[in-house]
Amino acid sequence: MSALDYLQHNAGNVGTSLQNIGTSMQLADTPEAWVVDNPGVGESARFGALDTSLVVAGAMLGAALDPHIAKLTKASGYGPILGAVLANTLASFIAAGGQGWRPAVGVALGSAVALLPVGGALMLGKDASGNTARVLLGAAALVIGASYVSRKRAA
Repeated sequence: MSALDYLQHNAGNVGTSLQNIGTSMQLADTPEAWVVDNPGVGESARFGALDTSLVVAGAMLGAALDPHIAKLTKASGYGPILGAVLANTLASFIAAGGQGWRPAVGVALGSAVALLPVGGALMLGKDASGNTARVLLGAAALVIGASYVSRKRAA
């Protein structure tokens, strides 16, 4: 059965599901009231703000350090990438630490895997632009895809 056939066959179920989602997420008079009526949203919003702020700060620090990184590696453009990734790893490590040390270590190892292509390009002395940037983007897409596929298989 094709995806289109499936959707046509189950259109009533999809519509009912969407209606139920809309009913369960009724909008409140104010954003604050919506957060109060939906436990967990406030905590998640605070973590999202903290996480993103750390990534921005890491990217800006990396950008400031980029000339020094370029001198050491003979490749430019990696400061913001390294700063953002390391800041995101730190935020995720801290968040996972609440579940125990093993999930925190898992997050750190996962981050290291995602950095392998960046490290390879740095070791080759390739600037983070042009074809190298496209290869790094493709490598990131492959890691995302592989993570998604492995998650689907585990379910």
